[in-house]
Amino acid sequence: MSYITDSAVKFIVVHYSATWEDQKVTAADIERMHLARGFAKIGYHAFVRLSGVTEPGRDMTRPGFVEQGAQVYGHNGHSIGICWAGGLKRGHTINEGFDTRTPAQTASLIRWIDAQLERFGGDGMDPAKGPVVVGHRDFADAATQCPGFDAAVWWSAVQEQRARASRAKPAGLATLFQCIKEIFA
Repeated sequence: MSYITDSAVKFIVVHYSATWEDQKVTAADIERMHLARGFAKIGYHAFVRLSGVTEPGRDMTRPGFVEQGAQVYGHNGHSIGICWAGGLKRGHTINEGFDTRTPAQTASLIRWIDAQLERFGGDGMDPAKGPVVVGHRDFADAATQCPGFDAAVWWSAVQEQRARASRAKPAGLATLFQCIKEIFA
């Protein structure tokens, strides 16, 4: 297997499995699908089940290196990828992709992406700081709706919500005592 350096990683790519929203799928199932397509193993670095359980895929355990994925043709040498189970709704064609993530899957995606940003640096939005979060469909040569939503917009909203929550935190005791002191001064 080929490995790329951590510094080569420019994208954290979000995928869906293109399976039914209620279909229980595991990383082993995805690996079987990928093997049938001629891949050496599962193409993603992680897979999130409907329950939110995150399973490992391609190797990310070597310090300073990650195993090259097989998840975005032409971009595997500078990206890592996570896939969540779902994306298809019954009653629709398989060519229509949807955001069918469960709350548990969304929470797991956020945790996994946070862990990658801790490793690779950045905020997932500014390429000057580190890898950016994108969807498979965001690559010009990708003919797909995967992951069924705009991953970059979603990640920006996650970060904005965090910033708002941080600004809304109550003042610490030192600030409170300073305000009281100024009131009675």
